[in-house]
Amino acid sequence: MDNTDQVTYWNEGAGAKWAANQARLDRLFAPLTQALIAAAAPRPGEHVLDIGCGCGDLSLAAAALVGPTGHVLGADISRPMLERARARQAVEGQGLALDWLEADVMTHAFEPTADLLISRFGVMFFADPLAAFINLRRGLKPGGRFAFLCWQRREAVEWMQWPLDQVSSVFPTTPATLGTPGPFGLADESTTMRLLAQAGFSAVTADPVEAALTIGEGPDPVDDALALLLQTGPFASLFNEAGVAARAQAKPLLRRALEAKVQNGAVRLGGACWLYRGVAR
Repeated sequence: MDNTDQVTYWNEGAGAKWAANQARLDRLFAPLTQALIAAAAPRPGEHVLDIGCGCGDLSLAAAALVGPTGHVLGADISRPMLERARARQAVEGQGLALDWLEADVMTHAFEPTADLLISRFGVMFFADPLAAFINLRRGLKPGGRFAFLCWQRREAVEWMQWPLDQVSSVFPTTPATLGTPGPFGLADESTTMRLLAQAGFSAVTADPVEAALTIGEGPDPVDDALALLLQTGPFASLFNEAGVAARAQAKPLLRRALEAKVQNGAVRLGGACWLYRGVAR
């Protein structure tokens, strides 16, 4: 099995959208990123591999912590997102020991040099998760550790589920599929922990991480939130696949619901994740 579908998806549309919204999405995920960095605890001098690094936010943060004696390699299949990461490094990360790799990490031949594997929402898309995690474990030194942040079930992730609920009269939805490539591929923590153990990791844990995510702010937080939801997440996928009439009904419904969510000049919705951790056997 390979990740051809994901390569196409993240290079022919989705990657460009995420790159264009990089600053907004990094602000959105900031509380979760901070929780991941705190749990992973990159140390000075360590070699770190960031899986599904996207536009580089987590890689840049890790590189600042490992310092000049360490090294971070950010890996992704999305060329548009890696181009954005490289552009950011030129401005934000001058002098950091940081490189980028465009590759399918499920099959890429990693050398066993990493002390730490990290990922913020980058490991849920593998066509063959077991093969992918076995391969990633090979990139760790014996006893090396990992920390991955993945979404819980869609029903528990307010910023993804709530917009769908507001337009359910126009866009009937079905429960998100677990265990298949996509945002909720690792949402079942028991199954994921068994998978990671089978791939050669030990001391595997899954801890819930929740935070209020700012999806809209600025002079018009409702417009800001609506712009984000129309470009990323499950609502955007549903909206883009709908007909003109359905879109015309759904957009004002969501806008009115967002107006009722404004508090202290911002729209915030919850984000519920699993923080998976363990070490290489």
